[in-house]
Amino acid sequence: MREQQAGGKRGSATFRLKLIGDSLGLMWKHCDIASDFLGKFHAERSASLGIDSNEMKHNISYMANEVLENAVKFGSSGNIELQTTLGGQQFQLRIWNNLTAEAATRFQGVIAELEGGDPSTMLIERIEANAANPDLGVSGLGLLTLMSDYGVQFDWKFDNSNGGRSIVLETHASLPLD
Repeated sequence: MREQQAGGKRGSATFRLKLIGDSLGLMWKHCDIASDFLGKFHAERSASLGIDSNEMKHNISYMANEVLENAVKFGSSGNIELQTTLGGQQFQLRIWNNLTAEAATRFQGVIAELEGGDPSTMLIERIEANAANPDLGVSGLGLLTLMSDYGVQFDWKFDNSNGGRSIVLETHASLPLD
């Protein structure tokens, strides 16, 4: 774990964390533990930004947990790397993980659906659909909630340049802190 000045901006900090998948046998509980840590870690800095530390802890923890859970759910074996940057009026989270080609195709379908409409409207539709049919499977509720209620913006990059062994997914999530 390391905190450093990022981009020369006073008060901004970059933090990196690597979850070693093979030794941890990554599970949901690891997402919760890592997310809570990130929320607490960055909330300590909130006074200097004029942001309520409890709200910051909650928002960062929730966002990190949702994105990490997707990395575990869709990911293949291997490591998950996280990088967080807190500065200015935003918190940024980048996560890198490996996917199989099949999982990448499935997740690209989820992304296409999420980008196809208004997040608030889609969130209500998904909640209603899940209530009517709890066995739907992939719902996207976490990502839709982040987009609709927290103003999180996402960017996803799929890299298959390693000769087809696996696809590296980079997820970038940006949370406004205003």
